[in-house]
Amino acid sequence: MGKAKIRKKVEGYEEQLKKHITKFNEAKERDDIGSMNYMAREMSDYLKRMDILKKRLLPKKFRKKLNKI
Repeated sequence: MGKAKIRKKVEGYEEQLKKHITKFNEAKERDDIGSMNYMAREMSDYLKRMDILKKRLLPKKFRKKLNKI
């Protein structure tokens, strides 16, 4: 996958995070714990995936240093 595609995916995840945060807040107002748990789990999955993709955007030299640590 090219770096442009990865950047586009990261932007998509950021938009999804914004939507999930608003939905989480709506569920919080309704006191819907099940929906809150679902949104929190989805957000954590998005953040994990974003971290992996952001590491791929780094130059090879820096990625290799991160893998050694």
